Amino acid sequence: MSIDFKIQSVTLTNEQVQEYFPALIDMINSSLPKKKTPKRRKPRRKKETVGSLIQDILADIEQY
Repeated sequence: MSIDFKIQSVTLTNEQVQEYFPALIDMINSSLPKKKTPKRRKPRRKKETVGSLIQDILADIEQY
């Protein structure tokens, strides 16, 4: 008893793959891991402290 294997390989160009197997590229692309885009942080607002508010009020009083 013997088992014979016959393997043939074929090289296809990108255009041939798109022409003959259009759904294949979509299947491959959907199974590939996608790049994660980093979430953008909202710009931080400058915190106003009570001390800075008091100094602003005193500066306004000194002007008048």
